[in-house]
Amino acid sequence: MSRTRNYHQETIGTIGRFFEVLDILVEERKIKSINSFCEHYAIDKRNLYAQREDVRRGYFEVAWVTFLVRDYKASARYLLLGKGKMFSA
Repeated sequence: MSRTRNYHQETIGTIGRFFEVLDILVEERKIKSINSFCEHYAIDKRNLYAQREDVRRGYFEVAWVTFLVRDYKASARYLLLGKGKMFSA
């Protein structure tokens, strides 16, 4: 079980934007479901859901952001800095 982490505020912002983008991709049916996202990228869905429930859980991985940038054209600038458009062209 993961311990509670003392994440920097910038990391907490990135985690929040990650879930925001993930939800939009599911809503727009670009990702079938959060469960299918987890299966496709070999993410333990319990960890992802626990991270969402409590942002200070120590499960978050930078790779999760990488998947959105690489495969769904999410903007790295938006995800990391909260600036600019959510998706790149």
